Amino acid sequence: MPYLYGAEINNPVWRFAAGVLAQLSSIEWGPVLDWAVVVLPTILAVAAVIISTLSLESRRSRISWRLVLLAFGALISVIAWKQQAFPYGAEIKNALLRFAAAIFAQLSRIEWRPILDWAVVVLPIILAVAAIILSTLSLESRRSRISWRLAVLALGAIISVIAWKQQALVRQPPPQPEASLLFVDPDMPALIIINDTDKVARQIIWTVALWNLDDPRAYSPGPHSPDSHEPLPIPVSKFDFLNPHQKADQETFFRSPLVAPYVKKGDKLFGSASVRCSDCSRGHTYFVFIIFGHGGWYSEVQSEKSGGAILPRSFTVSGVKNYFEKTMEQIPESQRLEIKTWP
Repeated sequence: MPYLYGAEINNPVWRFAAGVLAQLSSIEWGPVLDWAVVVLPTILAVAAVIISTLSLESRRSRISWRLVLLAFGALISVIAWKQQAFPYGAEIKNALLRFAAAIFAQLSRIEWRPILDWAVVVLPIILAVAAIILSTLSLESRRSRISWRLAVLALGAIISVIAWKQQALVRQPPPQPEASLLFVDPDMPALIIINDTDKVARQIIWTVALWNLDDPRAYSPGPHSPDSHEPLPIPVSKFDFLNPHQKADQETFFRSPLVAPYVKKGDKLFGSASVRCSDCSRGHTYFVFIIFGHGGWYSEVQSEKSGGAILPRSFTVSGVKNYFEKTMEQIPESQRLEIKTWP
């Protein structure tokens, strides 16, 4: 049984109304508003022209029509204002508008989007007022009446064109933060979390899963098969927040007592690292190769945006070996970034 404001709806009329409201709430209103601010100004202009041709004898009829026109113009303005609550991007799709915008940007550096936003709010009111003025004028000549009607129609068409051009601005979500990784110090590799965006990155989680190719073993407690090969015991770590355009301190995980006993100079290490945050637009994932104490490289996996590490199919000697060989074949030299000394 449907509920409304916590109470059971027994009346069939209320049940029907609740169903209608539920359907309305599921509608994607953005496209509806887009079309409304394009079409309604022209409808208003046509209505104004029709009204100007009517012979309304009573004062009450004339006032009623004028109030209807004003209310309709105000409605269009409200719709345009609501429409602007949706975020817009800066790219302009239409080639002609793009060309015109480039010229004006060079001449006067005008930001067109706010102008268009205000235009589709204000012009409908102006159109409604013009229609009322037209209905009060006593234009004797047929030519004058036609001129006024054409002017009102033209203003309605201009508003529709402006609304259409305004919608040519690409909708896009608000900017979001991103956290990425930088690997430094060839002698004792460490990572640095970077936030190069204008937003604060929060609840950052980073992971490093590296296998010692020269010393395959299991690190977790419990019985294991003879060919078990687990990653070094580097725990998944969290970082509360990172301010815009800032770098965190180095994370020197190889100095940890959990990891240090299991690596020695010259050991070959390979695996994956990743970073993500709760409100980030995407995560970043990397492959990492290190010759401990000598240096190494890392390479970002551009196609992987979840922020999860890429792991072998099985944590066995053969599984890790196959993971290493297949991955090395797929990463060209040009995409391998050297681990360098941090300034």
